[in-house]
Amino acid sequence: MWIRSRKAGALVGASLLVTLSGCVQSIGLDPTPVSRNDGQPVKQQNFAEFTDVPIPGESKMDMDRTVVFGAPQGWIGRLSIQSSTHAARIFDFFKQRMPEYGWQEIASVRAATSFMTYDRDGRVMTIQIQPGTPLNLDKALVDMTVSPKGGSPVPQPVAQPASTPTAFNQPAVMMEPEGPLPPK
Repeated sequence: MWIRSRKAGALVGASLLVTLSGCVQSIGLDPTPVSRNDGQPVKQQNFAEFTDVPIPGESKMDMDRTVVFGAPQGWIGRLSIQSSTHAARIFDFFKQRMPEYGWQEIASVRAATSFMTYDRDGRVMTIQIQPGTPLNLDKALVDMTVSPKGGSPVPQPVAQPASTPTAFNQPAVMMEPEGPLPPK
């Protein structure tokens, strides 16, 4: 009896694994169009839509983690990439290619999980590069997060007319204490 239930459990587990693996969705440079219910193809994003950033070769877009808004030259959000290239080589790739696309480096940290920060045209990009799974370190997971450049100009003080008294243009007045001072 125990052997039969063990086989059934293994069969259910394998079925669940196959079903869930179909839920993971990645696309490469040339995605296959998918049909809608009315037979019309659904447009899937591909890397050709990201003309202002370099994309490592043989990369796939992780559609489950990618959230992008805006025009191709002014998009914001997160572009998530799965690369078949080692994380150290991906770091070197971005270090070399980002300036070619007009991005200026602000900071970079090469580590087990590397971070790079760039600035371009009122936007800031942070690139996070993680090595692949322990079973396959020759891959890398890359998140490119772009946001509008934060902060606004520091407000300048409004000039006050000289005749308007303010706390800043009045002479200091020394006040004498009333009554005796407390003992020390």
